[in-house]
Amino acid sequence: EIPDPWWGMFEKCCKELGMAYKLPKHEKTYQEYQDLVAGCTFLCAPLYELSTGGLSLMEGYYLGKPCLISNSHWNGARDYMDGLQGVRYFKHGDVQDFKNKLWDMYQDTPKLNRDLCKLHIERNFSDKRMVDDMLVRIRETI
Repeated sequence: EIPDPWWGMFEKCCKELGMAYKLPKHEKTYQEYQDLVAGCTFLCAPLYELSTGGLSLMEGYYLGKPCLISNSHWNGARDYMDGLQGVRYFKHGDVQDFKNKLWDMYQDTPKLNRDLCKLHIERNFSDKRMVDDMLVRIRETI
């Protein structure tokens, strides 16, 4: 685990705001995890560093789940979610901004078209698309 100063901030802020929340904590089977994501109202990625880009956010967005994300330049979700409908950001390191944006997302959760979200993920991040992109890069290199 990379020591991130925001570990636990999500839980702390949710408790202070009286909001219900769930954490997978890597303790669930994949099916349990999928069920958890499918049942969420929205997903949140508050950590400073999210180098994988937060694949769980992509899975959630595929299901039409809006996302609240740290604007840290080390949060990889910005690389593929920036500009998408239903994706909101908070100023990393600013606890009050995080709490405000978290509360706003809780009170006014964006409603997304699941079919459009699914289409976006399939067009841009499917296995086939990723392989096609790699083949283009290999051809350009050769």
